[in-house]
Amino acid sequence: MKKLTYLILPIVALTFLAGCGNEAEDNNSNETARERVVAVGTMSMERISFEDRIRVNGTVTAFEDAMIAVETPGQVLYIAERGTSVNKGDIIMRLDDRLLKANFEAAQSGFDLAEDMFNRQSALHADSVISTAQYLQSRSQRDQAKAQLTAIQKQLEDAQLRAPFSGRIEEKFSSVGQFVGPGTPVLRLVNTNKVKVTGGVPERFSGRITRGSAVEINFRNYDVASISSQVRFAGNLINPDSRTFPVEVVLDNANGAIKPLMVVEMRVLRQLVDEQIVIPRTAVVRDESGETVFVVNERNGQKRAEMRRIEVTLTSGDYIVVGSGLNDGDEVIISGLTNLGDGDLLNITSTRSNSSHQASTDR
Repeated sequence: MKKLTYLILPIVALTFLAGCGNEAEDNNSNETARERVVAVGTMSMERISFEDRIRVNGTVTAFEDAMIAVETPGQVLYIAERGTSVNKGDIIMRLDDRLLKANFEAAQSGFDLAEDMFNRQSALHADSVISTAQYLQSRSQRDQAKAQLTAIQKQLEDAQLRAPFSGRIEEKFSSVGQFVGPGTPVLRLVNTNKVKVTGGVPERFSGRITRGSAVEINFRNYDVASISSQVRFAGNLINPDSRTFPVEVVLDNANGAIKPLMVVEMRVLRQLVDEQIVIPRTAVVRDESGETVFVVNERNGQKRAEMRRIEVTLTSGDYIVVGSGLNDGDEVIISGLTNLGDGDLLNITSTRSNSSHQASTDR
């Protein structure tokens, strides 16, 4: 009986091991047949308008900004304070003009006398009573007296300094009682009811950006809404250091929210392309033979990745205009491309339309 027991145990053990081997084989077979599924995001294609914009930094300056200086010497009797808003022609500084008034009266009397003498000499010369030389001398004296009167009158007018344009007194360099001489700056007058935004556009776009080109001004670091405007001036001269040409935009600023020396972003329209397929740059795979994208291809109820060759007609900023290779309704994979291969099963986690975003790019 003992010998029979020993014989049965090895047979059972072999049967058990054979069963385990078959189960491991089945597991390996299932692993081989299982396909990987890649999570991706997609974008459905529609033909849309595409704005190709050039992005440059711009600087805000006042529309009018002047250092006001006096042209005649004198002692300051009145000067406008900082922060004072003035209109064109308002008096912003007054000098002591008592001496000038006295000189003016004297010059006026001298001119009146010379004018009267000239009129008398003219009548005598007409009657040939005096010589032509006497007549010419009289006329010269009259003209000299008139010139002297005009010069003193100009000095008297300059003793009252008037605003050359409407604006606000931003700086004051003199005080009441101080003596100032010709050419001495006394005030800084700034007009910010309008402001200028200037920037430099790379020279390769010189043929595209002209007066009237659309531009959007973004105040990224300030609490000011974006403003759409047009290029008022596009320069013809290239800066040899930066290899750019200047563009200028004028903006209304009645509320004073835009300050001089602000740094802003200028998005200048280079061209507008209508009815085109536009995809994100990140959706494109490049190799030595060109550009390809992955699109969703549904077969037998399963969504798989299909590699498709495309032709790129325009690249600008984060977007690409596709000339051929894609059609309306195609679903392009725009995220999850890192481990994606042709024919892989797809798990689409998000889908959006290319018409749902602003079709505008920046260079």
